[in-house]
Amino acid sequence: MELTTMAADKIKEVLVEENAKESSLRVIAVPNDNGSVQYMLTLEQESQPDDTPMTLDGLKFLFDSESAPYLEKASILDGQIDLAQIH
Repeated sequence: MELTTMAADKIKEVLVEENAKESSLRVIAVPNDNGSVQYMLTLEQESQPDDTPMTLDGLKFLFDSESAPYLEKASILDGQIDLAQIH
């Protein structure tokens, strides 16, 4: 998974605003019927037994075993991150 500097900075701003600097971001990949994949981000305080942790640019990410295959080539880009989904 890739994370651009601008996206990382925006996520860090939201974490500070939410008083959640120690939280992890869960990345969820949901495959659609047409073969595309929708990605969602949520804040998490605790990990689950099947989670894989990853740290990028000082940010902690979690993803479960079902989402992992879809995240190998995923990117969180500057203009394509919906910060409203991080709350």
